Amino acid sequence: MAESDHAVSITTLQRRPLAVLRLHKPAAEMIAAVSTLLNLPLPDTSQVAERGESRVFRVAPGEWMLVGVAATNVERQLAEADADLGLWHCAEMTDAYTVLTLTGQDARDLLAKGCSLDMHPRALAAGHCAGTLLAQIDLLVHKVTEDRYELYCDRSWAGHVVAWLQQTETERQAPAA
Repeated sequence: MAESDHAVSITTLQRRPLAVLRLHKPAAEMIAAVSTLLNLPLPDTSQVAERGESRVFRVAPGEWMLVGVAATNVERQLAEADADLGLWHCAEMTDAYTVLTLTGQDARDLLAKGCSLDMHPRALAAGHCAGTLLAQIDLLVHKVTEDRYELYCDRSWAGHVVAWLQQTETERQAPAA
């Protein structure tokens, strides 16, 4: 098999609405009520919830990243709800993040060179996410399929992450001396 058969493609996805939702001391009933109002499940594990083009990542206890969902819509739906949802906040983050995709059978190996996450499928299965540092930059890794990853990183650091990925991929593809 030629070296190029193992090449990893690095691309930037078109921006989509992105919001971060925080619930203060969320009880199961509160999470269920918010999930019903938004018509999107709020996962309580690293599993990614998807509905159409929308995705929900649990990034911390009581905190979710909503992709494909505008913060203004979430705020309106929750504010108009007749339920006692307690203290919550939804922040518009569309312009704060860049989403990079890594595609190729060696995408996992490329990521493993720069982060401490266990990238083995038993530790990070398709349809799951995890936060980590890659090239000293904080980001969220979403394993879409076995050979496709989406990396959500702070927009101001995206150039550095891309440069690191490209350099590491070039080094990885170089013939052994």
